[in-house]
Amino acid sequence: MDSDDEWLPDKIHKQVEYLESNLDYLCCHTNEIWIRNGTRVNQMKKHQKFGGNIFFKSLDMCRISPSSIIFHKSILDQAGYFDEMFTICEDYDLWLRISAKFPILYLDMPLIKKYGGHKDQLSKVSGGIEKYRIDVLEKLINNNFSNKQLAGIRSMLKKKWKVYSKGAKKRGNTNEYNHALKRINELSTEA
Repeated sequence: MDSDDEWLPDKIHKQVEYLESNLDYLCCHTNEIWIRNGTRVNQMKKHQKFGGNIFFKSLDMCRISPSSIIFHKSILDQAGYFDEMFTICEDYDLWLRISAKFPILYLDMPLIKKYGGHKDQLSKVSGGIEKYRIDVLEKLINNNFSNKQLAGIRSMLKKKWKVYSKGAKKRGNTNEYNHALKRINELSTEA
């Protein structure tokens, strides 16, 4: 659970009950209430949550809040644990590995409050989060995924490297810009 999040009453009870009525699933995540600088804000459409086979819908950004999900321990046995190499986007990495192997049940009920906007928020302290997502996808491209999943990872990596290259060029960071162009070219020629 994120240290700045809050579970609403009966969160676990409602999720367990929902899982028990959907026995084909081993994990369940929920909707959330966002509080930024003390004020409730609406989530943007791009932050929409999904259920089912969500791997491809989750490649662009983290779709599951660590505070909202519950799952059977056997999922970690098969998908692995948080990768301690990542201090940011470690959840994005784990959810992609899990959603590549398991369908995920979505309970469209806000059962957590997510508090954001504070100065020490990791994604804010460390600057842009896209480079961390790129790092995760670069790691995952060498893992055991189906050919279709690998094609999705490569496609998303190309998109993210293109965005990153524009930012590097704008900031005058020639080394990062050239590295991004090289990766885009490599990803274009990989099968």
